[in-house]
Amino acid sequence: MENPEKQDSLTEILIRAWKIDRLTLDIFAQSFPTLERLHTLHFWHTGLTDDTLKQLASILPKCPSLRTLILDANPIPFEHYEVLFMDDNCPIINLSLRHCRITERGAASIAQGLGTERRQNKKLQTLNLAYNSIGDYGAEHIARSLKFNRALLVLNLSSNDISDDGAEK
Repeated sequence: MENPEKQDSLTEILIRAWKIDRLTLDIFAQSFPTLERLHTLHFWHTGLTDDTLKQLASILPKCPSLRTLILDANPIPFEHYEVLFMDDNCPIINLSLRHCRITERGAASIAQGLGTERRQNKKLQTLNLAYNSIGDYGAEHIARSLKFNRALLVLNLSSNDISDDGAEK
């Protein structure tokens, strides 16, 4: 007996400590957009790279119900996190990048995605960057970007080696 309430009822996907490569993302690119109620992707310690992060970012705009993306414990070698912010059709409003070893360079990349004079992110409301290595200069990059961002409501920078000088920024 078919239950209409159960159709397409998958709302969250959690992948933990499982390597996500390009082939896996090709499969996700075909399946995720068909999941009409999918609102959360949680990829914890999945070995994402700069290429696979970019590939994942290209999938996100095709998933209109998706709201939360958790990429905790996925250090990206070249820290090109701006790819997560560049498509204005990306539906993500909650993003977590905890324990990703984000440095000043990664913070600058994230700041580019949050807002500049030419382009502002208008959707992201919550950004969790806890337990990284952003430091004072990274905090300064993010602080500058917030001058142009009017959507972000919650920013977690705890445990990031930010001194009082960085916090003042």
